[in-house]
Amino acid sequence: MLYEAYSQIKRKLKNVQTPEIKKTIPTVFKSDITEKIAFLKQNYEPWESVKKYWSETHLYRMQDILSNKDKDFTISKYFETYPILKSQKGYILLCKDFEILHENNQCSNKLFAKWDEVNKNIINYSKTKHMKVFESVKDSRVLTEKIDSRRKLCAEKKETLQPFIAFIGDTFASIQNAYVIIDNIIYKLDNPISAIDVCFKCFSALHAKFPQHCFPVWQFIQLYIYEIQTEFDKKFTTLNSLITDLDQLCSTTVKTSGSS
Repeated sequence: MLYEAYSQIKRKLKNVQTPEIKKTIPTVFKSDITEKIAFLKQNYEPWESVKKYWSETHLYRMQDILSNKDKDFTISKYFETYPILKSQKGYILLCKDFEILHENNQCSNKLFAKWDEVNKNIINYSKTKHMKVFESVKDSRVLTEKIDSRRKLCAEKKETLQPFIAFIGDTFASIQNAYVIIDNIIYKLDNPISAIDVCFKCFSALHAKFPQHCFPVWQFIQLYIYEIQTEFDKKFTTLNSLITDLDQLCSTTVKTSGSS
């Protein structure tokens, strides 16, 4: 019975943005989880223990986020609660939450597998719709100014600053450094593809909404690349047409390669 209760909570959390969740963790897990949560709130190392406890407390933390989503939950408070997220390894933990949330979908590496197929479509679609998915600056000195500018613009619109990407380089092809910015934390990534991958997974792990000004682009990434659907998806005619065209193109390519 205890395992069934545990499994029921896990199934409830499979829908990333589901507002209705079970309110309690089975008693058998409470003491163990409390100790591990306390560890995560105070420690940065040993790193192997941090990763292990992070995975083992996943259900508790997701439940805590969702149960407070309409109250006083903010990404800033979550990072204050778990200071390890402020370190340069913090994004690894958020990506682990994504993997657990979508373990049945096996979608963690899909962006890398599909990148050559879709990268031009993502960039062209965002340009056509005048959507600024990422900030591009010439050098690191300007990066802080760009972050402050975004935060100020969000404040004026009475919106929260959602996770976003920043690149150093004049064009996408000449990017020197890639970053994911969440609240006041700047994660440095190895390349732009990793930055897009990490940023998307952080949206999911933190149950954060896509920014309104580039919502369709992120939804395209969610639907077409990661193949994740939620009850909060919006309908965009041009986006649906793009996905249909890509599906047909891929189907044609497979048939052509199969007959050769």
